[in-house]
Amino acid sequence: MKRESLLSMLFSCALLLSGFAGPVESHETAAKDPTGAITTDVKASRTISEIRETFERQKEAILASYNRALKSNPQLRGKIVLELQIASSGRVVDCRVVSSELRSGEFESTLLAIIRELDFGAKNVRPMTVAWPMNFLPS
Repeated sequence: MKRESLLSMLFSCALLLSGFAGPVESHETAAKDPTGAITTDVKASRTISEIRETFERQKEAILASYNRALKSNPQLRGKIVLELQIASSGRVVDCRVVSSELRSGEFESTLLAIIRELDFGAKNVRPMTVAWPMNFLPS
């Protein structure tokens, strides 16, 4: 089995087992999104599976960042919970650490930068805030 396939499989398994595959909570915001734009004819909110798919598309970047951080800190492991505000445009308009066991400000900053670049795709939905847990364990 190729190294990339094995890493991808291990990361996917770790994500599913870790709680990465779903949010702690989500709640919709008012029809006015954080950028100040007012949405009209709002039908629904994004589904958890849509959010999960977006994270899945970035798992390689997240894993690569974690592996780089492990080189300088082999003990880096633990759970982090992020809160994301997703606008109707699909942009992440805010992202912050709610809680973290990682004790690595540098890795947390890198992770936040990756998450802020996620694009959930424009959709006629309400802006929403999601708390998203991630567990990081060396393989």
